[in-house]
Amino acid sequence: MALKSGKREAQGDTVAKPKLVFPQRFAFSRGGMVATAHHCATNAGREILEDGGNAIDAAVAAAFALGVCQPAASRLGGQTMMLIHDADNRRNVALDGSSRAPNRATPGRLATEEYRDGWRATTVPSTPATLDYARQTFGTLPLARLLEPAIRLAKEGFVVTDLLHRLTKSKAKQLRAGPAGPLFLRNGERAWPVGSTFQHPVLARTLQRLARHVIEYFYT
Repeated sequence: MALKSGKREAQGDTVAKPKLVFPQRFAFSRGGMVATAHHCATNAGREILEDGGNAIDAAVAAAFALGVCQPAASRLGGQTMMLIHDADNRRNVALDGSSRAPNRATPGRLATEEYRDGWRATTVPSTPATLDYARQTFGTLPLARLLEPAIRLAKEGFVVTDLLHRLTKSKAKQLRAGPAGPLFLRNGERAWPVGSTFQHPVLARTLQRLARHVIEYFYT
């Protein structure tokens, strides 16, 4: 809680009191709550809860949605670790999605600069496998339903935040140098401005294929 600064002015026998200012919004729920780094992903989790999904269903849907609207920190090509509390069975489960280099990325095969940027620098992504394992083991809804919010975000678009604009701008040179430029840059040249609507139809089609062919499609 914060107190708004201001003068205490005497008016006769009364003294003006400082106005209370609450820096955060308050929320409450009896059925469940969702918190993520982006409100669109939070809404994806909320949508799944309202549709009868459990906490794991909501978390998986929110994570896939983050891969659309927060691509600098969450995406299909990343790694995922999860800590799950199974209330019914009174147990805690940790899913270790640590990754490793591809089998053919042997020492000396890649130049030093290739380890730093681009697709050659990535390890084998664990995010799709980890999220789907959590869904199959602890969730209740099918993968296709959990991917719906992310697919909708990619197709219809979302408003570019200041953070996304700054992060994209910082990597614009590297993006322009490769095939990702047209996917993430406006006209393949500049970061999309704050407040504009960014759509990612290629990612939408990828997610749609995952919904039809399950997660193994991603790896094969």
